[in-house]
Amino acid sequence: MVSVNKFFLIISSLVFPLCMYAFSPGSDARRNIDLDVRFMPLELDEEVYEGIIYDEKNKFKSTKISFGGITKIMGVKNDSDDSSSILRISNIKKLKVEDANYRSPRHTTNDNMLFFVKVKIVHNTPNEVSGTMLIPHKVVLCAEDVETGTEKAWRLRDITSLEINHLPSGPDINRSMDRSVHSRSIPRGVVGKEQSFLGSLWAGFIGGVHNNVKALRNWLSKTS
Repeated sequence: MVSVNKFFLIISSLVFPLCMYAFSPGSDARRNIDLDVRFMPLELDEEVYEGIIYDEKNKFKSTKISFGGITKIMGVKNDSDDSSSILRISNIKKLKVEDANYRSPRHTTNDNMLFFVKVKIVHNTPNEVSGTMLIPHKVVLCAEDVETGTEKAWRLRDITSLEINHLPSGPDINRSMDRSVHSRSIPRGVVGKEQSFLGSLWAGFIGGVHNNVKALRNWLSKTS
């Protein structure tokens, strides 16, 4: 019986970490490489990006654009070196798919050339630097249709191009989304009115307390 218990204990100690690794929600690399083609909502702590997604026949004005719920791709390669890079939506102005099933002679596994999506990237920089990148073959692109609210997902290799609209940021620009609930933000004027209303309530409350204390002191002075 002791031997059987030890056997199950050993098996459990091996299987449990593997299960935790396989289902861990925090693994960005697995999140946007191993997904089937299904929509994944944008995670709450991610920035909201809007743009246009093109396939062979259609274009979609989209918001909450992500790669499987996050705004970056892990494991991006290049034929010029052996490095592995991260591509963030914040750095993309335009992405164009040049080869949906590209085999890289540099990057291989067990002497087999790996498949990538070969893309041309126009970076979100003042001089719009462009370059070629190799994106993992199974990356999934997710977005919501601006006009209908439909949640959509594509294999990145099935689109023709992606354009990101980078709006200027600053104190005078309203966020298009409230991160906490991912809904349209309240106009700044309405927020100001709410703050003024709450301020008035607080001032009234403090004023009432002050008047009550004053009245109590007067009453005590008369009765003493």
